[in-house]
Amino acid sequence: MPQLDSLAKDMASLGFIPEAGGMIVLAASRGWPGRIGSVTQAEGPPDRVDALSSPDDRLWGYCDGSGGGVGLLVEAPMPAILPSGLPLATLPGARFRFELSGAAVDTVLSAAPSGIVSGCARDSAGGYSLETADTGVYWIEAMSDTGSGPEVLLLLPVLCGVTPAEAISGQAGGVPRSGASTLDDVLDELNSLRRESGLPPLSREPDLDSIALARAESVAMSGAVRHSVNLALLLGAPGGLFAENIGSGSGLDEAWSMILTSPAHRSACLGEVYDGVGLASCIGIERNGWQYILIHVFTGSGSDAAD
Repeated sequence: MPQLDSLAKDMASLGFIPEAGGMIVLAASRGWPGRIGSVTQAEGPPDRVDALSSPDDRLWGYCDGSGGGVGLLVEAPMPAILPSGLPLATLPGARFRFELSGAAVDTVLSAAPSGIVSGCARDSAGGYSLETADTGVYWIEAMSDTGSGPEVLLLLPVLCGVTPAEAISGQAGGVPRSGASTLDDVLDELNSLRRESGLPPLSREPDLDSIALARAESVAMSGAVRHSVNLALLLGAPGGLFAENIGSGSGLDEAWSMILTSPAHRSACLGEVYDGVGLASCIGIERNGWQYILIHVFTGSGSDAAD
């Protein structure tokens, strides 16, 4: 894919692989609307599709190494959603309409650079609209309802008054970043985020930690980042209020940053109805490497829940 070739060249020029939302911004700048499966060093492009790291990664791009050395191979699955009318870059005060084609979409959310999450209503012609007011990155997320929780089909940035380099650098309103290296760090950053939004901190509960650990191990073993259909039963209160966040990355900081990048996951972190949280992480081993799996499990006693 030409877009993935360009992405591989960009990373070779940068000399590093951007993490979390930074990768999404860089890929979007090259016209790629889907997720990236893996980035690996390779002595050449794959001769056959069967040579790819994962059966789901059917598309690839390659950049030769300087002087004929080892190059970069980027692998990615076919995007589930293809957007039209969604610009990479705009300015404050803009308003635009966009459409999504491909898999069925149940919910579309947007997160402003300030972190405020709102829904994008679907109009009679099947499109959505967005207004940009602040400088920074707006995140557009499209999801389908799987019955056990939302499945993210699309997560794309709209850069408002900033360049891709500025967004990736983590400037105010740019790609969310974390400095967490332990679960206690994650809790501290989570509660700091809540305090900034005028919300009370969450208490970490051992019973919820145990449930979160079971979920992390399940995700790591299955290799599938999907919500549990039995989460309510695990919590012991079917019909009660709960939410689950799942993030993955090369470390806790990247996994947590990915959660913060997603409007739906960020909304759960800032849920007014939640007062307890369980945290756990686990290492998942895949053919092309390993990643940390980070799980949040929230419970509360309010009148509404988001998951």
